Amino acid sequence: ELDSVDTSNQTAEATRPSQIVCRAIESGHDYDLIKELLTNYSQSGGGDTISPEEKLDILLSVIACSRTDLVDLVIENGADPNGRVHNSEIPLIASAILNRNSTSVSIVKLLLAAGADPNSIPKSLWEHGVFTYQSPEPDDDDELMDSGLKALKDTLEESVNVSIRHCLFQATRTLPPLPASVEMYLLPFIKRITRAEHLLIGQRTAIKWVRMFIIMKFMTRTNSPLVMAFVGPAGHGKSSLAKELGTFIPISSLQRVDPDPGEGEDEELSNDTSPTNAPGELEVIFVDKGDKAEYQRLLSFLEGEDAFDPWLIMSIGYYLSEGEKVIIDRSNTLCIIAASSGEDKVMEYYDLNSRELEVELADTANWESRLHRELELFVANDLEKEIGTSLAGHVSCYIPFTPFSKTEAAVLAHSYLLKATDSLAEFHDSLHHAKLGESDNVTFILDAQVEACDNLATTVYVIKLGARSIEQGVFKAVQSQMVQHYLKSDLLKENRGQGENAGNAGDRCVTITVGEDFAIRLE
Repeated sequence: ELDSVDTSNQTAEATRPSQIVCRAIESGHDYDLIKELLTNYSQSGGGDTISPEEKLDILLSVIACSRTDLVDLVIENGADPNGRVHNSEIPLIASAILNRNSTSVSIVKLLLAAGADPNSIPKSLWEHGVFTYQSPEPDDDDELMDSGLKALKDTLEESVNVSIRHCLFQATRTLPPLPASVEMYLLPFIKRITRAEHLLIGQRTAIKWVRMFIIMKFMTRTNSPLVMAFVGPAGHGKSSLAKELGTFIPISSLQRVDPDPGEGEDEELSNDTSPTNAPGELEVIFVDKGDKAEYQRLLSFLEGEDAFDPWLIMSIGYYLSEGEKVIIDRSNTLCIIAASSGEDKVMEYYDLNSRELEVELADTANWESRLHRELELFVANDLEKEIGTSLAGHVSCYIPFTPFSKTEAAVLAHSYLLKATDSLAEFHDSLHHAKLGESDNVTFILDAQVEACDNLATTVYVIKLGARSIEQGVFKAVQSQMVQHYLKSDLLKENRGQGENAGNAGDRCVTITVGEDFAIRLE
């Protein structure tokens, strides 16, 4: 498959490894091939070694092609997320922002999670979060900017949308780092939770508490799994956070595997097993509003009722994955129960207690533990009724998931509007390709100010339904209008893209403007 990468426009002598990788990315080759190319060239040494500048070129190709699946891979292979475009002062993160689609938001989040500096983007564009407004009058920062930064600000001004502003703003408010030596020691276990602060919308309290309990587990080196109960209203990111913590294992995949009857004590059981996770990474067993059978399956795993030969592997369980026995290391396992009960109690707890306790104990060392004990008192009884006394006895911590704030709901609305715009663009491109055998050179751009997103979220957000209510609200109130305007537009004219001026006809931008009253304009 390596031979399938097209290098026909380059002479063999002039072709650099980085150019081959970039060509593979631009040609749409999959993750595995790009990884193989990067691995081969990183191990080759000599003239085939990819330089730091060339790694930036590869990352720029990833950004230009909107390949979110490759961002982490290229950075792990040495590309600097704080790098700049060659012969310019434009940071890589700015080039991602300029793409102006939902993928650009994902890439910006990944770059920030990898260490990109939000302050490389002029602060006046995002310093007050989603409610940052551009004044027609120059501010003090403009007067202090050099010409290059001022030009960057002017270039980015229309591209820094609601979602981007939120990403940049939140990146300056992440949890404080641990002492350097502790951070390095625990890095394999806390790296993913640290990234979650950048990748998820909302639930910063839940992220903070999960991080705290994971740190406690690995500082005390307990060998048993850590069991958490995610409590609070549905649709607020429980499964999304669980997937960000490590290797995600749905409870339905967890199976008891008995040894073969003929397997002797001296046989290596590890010969037909493989680990589920990367070295040091957490394995996350997730139960989402399970039934009795699933709760019993989790309880059996936690209590070590597997019928294994004690001379083989005492502390390791298994689950079946495509017919293979796959190792689960209990000492690196996090079990999460997303509870359906206790939603009202969580809301009551937060409304009545959390703010008062936080203010009361803000200057003391134990206010976090006090908050947790208060939450446990509120929800423990309901949880025990739902999952049973035995399983509830394994729960070490309760993680509260609360309703989205006004800002978070507006950002979610904007993210769904972006996806709706991208879906329309994909449909148009597919239709044009089916008719004419080629893609149409039309860019769809969303123009939705924070007031429109805020009004939309306020109108449609239902706490008991969570993010789904906002997604459905966008579909009903806005996406249907997008489709109607599209069907009436000149984009569907039968003769568009044909004739002498076909190339010029297709080279255009279509802006979808969402008003505060949810009215749509397609221009």
